[in-house]
Amino acid sequence: MNIQNLRQELICLINKNKNSFQEAEEIVTKFLNEGITKYGNTFLKKHLRTCGDIPEIFPHDSTEEKIYSKYSDVLLAITFTKLGLNAKVLSERGDSADVDVFDNINDFSFVADAKTFRLSRTEKNQKDFKVQAMNNWKKNKNYAIIICPQHQLPSKTSQIYFQSGQNGVGILTYNHLSYLIAIKEKKKELDIGNILKNYFLNIKVENPSKIANLYWQRINQNFKNHFYDIESWQSEKKIEIDELETKKKLAQTVYNDQIRYIKNLNKEDAIKQLLDSLKLESKIETINNVSLVNCM
Repeated sequence: MNIQNLRQELICLINKNKNSFQEAEEIVTKFLNEGITKYGNTFLKKHLRTCGDIPEIFPHDSTEEKIYSKYSDVLLAITFTKLGLNAKVLSERGDSADVDVFDNINDFSFVADAKTFRLSRTEKNQKDFKVQAMNNWKKNKNYAIIICPQHQLPSKTSQIYFQSGQNGVGILTYNHLSYLIAIKEKKKELDIGNILKNYFLNIKVENPSKIANLYWQRINQNFKNHFYDIESWQSEKKIEIDELETKKKLAQTVYNDQIRYIKNLNKEDAIKQLLDSLKLESKIETINNVSLVNCM
């Protein structure tokens, strides 16, 4: 099961059902559960490592992109369920987190937000991570957490790390979740909920810092204090490095194909496509339809 086949299968599923947005959660839930039943947690971990990257082939702000966002929410809920917690996707959109999670055994709850970005994204804006917003969105829950693709996080300094320590909002990567799934496979009796509860208790600090390394050293030390499977940890890091190169090549292919297509256009077709993309005639029509309102 390689990344290319996995991504292509998901893209085909979303394209096939882009006119069925209301049923998107049900469709992607069935897709993921059937895959896990067939391939086990290997399927789940593969999706966790790739779901943070929106396929470049999907148009911006499209239905396909919205279904992809729903897919990442469902994946998050399934993952926390596999880790022994109770999780459900929230139906509200807008000013709300994506997933509700409860742990009845350890008596705590949290909301989670699945972050997805394009590899072609040029800026790492702190507003994209919504750390402070998540602090408000937890409402009656104990904690809040943001799950991000590792390669999209600020690598040196960022206000998001300061805000995390200040507000007690967790930031983890999809690879951390993949690692937890691998550990749970090996040690079925392990109480992941208790480990996550301790993780949340240690997020808020007296002197928060914007320095990325300080944040990740503190966070990863929390996991090491409870368990540390060096083999699984190093394996996860190596897989992320190797698979990132594959993901970059797949994303680049989309734009290389577009470049070749444009270069092969004749002059007339090229002009037509340029005009269509700029929507100049539509803008002229909009201007032409402007009229006064009878308010005087």
